[in-house]
Amino acid sequence: MVRHWGGGVKHHIRIVDFKRDKINVPGVVETIEYDPTVPVILRFIKYMDGERRYILATTTMKVGNKSFPRLNAKSMTATACSLNIFRWACPSTIWNCA
Repeated sequence: MVRHWGGGVKHHIRIVDFKRDKINVPGVVETIEYDPTVPVILRFIKYMDGERRYILATTTMKVGNKSFPRLNAKSMTATACSLNIFRWACPSTIWNCA
């Protein structure tokens, strides 16, 4: 019989925003963190309306960079746009679009 089982370290579960449904609200990257439960690098963004969210980080993001989620965005770092704009550019596959 083994004694003192249980307890352990509390895990910080980060809820990642995959939908990116906050449109036309700019935000600033506060921190870039590594999530050991899901092996990805996340960035913690504070939007101008006061809300904070975790989103997936790109390789070129740094603390203090701005993020602009828009519907019809130009191609730049940390810009999220809807995949609906690619429907006419790529007939079958998204990964061929650049």
